[in-house]
Amino acid sequence: MESMTFYEMIGFSAPDLGDTLTDLPTPKLSESALLFDFDGTLVDIADTPDSVEIAKGLPEMLDRLMIATGGAVALVSGRSVQKLRSYLPDFAGHVIGSHGAQRQSDGTLTEHPMAGTEAVDHLADMVAQFADSVPGLHAEKKPTGATLHYRKAPEAHSQVLKFMQALEGVWPDFEMHPVKMAYEMRPKGIGKDLAIEELMTEPPFSGRVPVFFGDDSTDEPALAMIAQRGGISIKVGEGETAAQYRVPTPASVIDILGKWSGAR
Repeated sequence: MESMTFYEMIGFSAPDLGDTLTDLPTPKLSESALLFDFDGTLVDIADTPDSVEIAKGLPEMLDRLMIATGGAVALVSGRSVQKLRSYLPDFAGHVIGSHGAQRQSDGTLTEHPMAGTEAVDHLADMVAQFADSVPGLHAEKKPTGATLHYRKAPEAHSQVLKFMQALEGVWPDFEMHPVKMAYEMRPKGIGKDLAIEELMTEPPFSGRVPVFFGDDSTDEPALAMIAQRGGISIKVGEGETAAQYRVPTPASVIDILGKWSGAR
């Protein structure tokens, strides 16, 4: 039901695309741009953000896909660029982090004006202090905000929601977003859909058919946008979605990428 909560909170209404399909088409890679969320898409969701594991062969698959698409491959994640690079240090493609508040292209990192500010530090400290007060909660500081995870303490959901709503009320430059078993505070006016739209205007992405894999409520605006502009949008896992296609797990995504890249 988190996706419904997400739609209600931001006023986003998914277009009526009919049932999602499981018979995913194989795109023509020389004419496509491949875009991937990270957690829940390329890796399984873990108990804590730092305990995810990279599937064997994934870096090599991404390298092959970079060649096949002429470099039009990007990670589009809520994670920071720095954290994504720690997991995939040799990935040569574009990296969009912090839901679009960060971007690294050709080794150059650009960030939202709020990145690294005292306001973010103060906000993250408050989230960390609350997490320390409730067993099982985990605070994750990001360059432009903070996330409060309750995966290991689902019974604390209402406490987490009320606390994050209270923070939103006193920090006008930030807004709260629900993610899987967590709530995140980040600056207003950013989103994966906006970041992808900008990316698709630039080489080597411009003129290509966008193909986006995402699993979370924060991916839904981008999944809807990709479908509406004639691309291929793929939901990973369960839940209401605007995507045209659905695959069950990150392992399924890895299998698909192995076939597309010729690695399997």
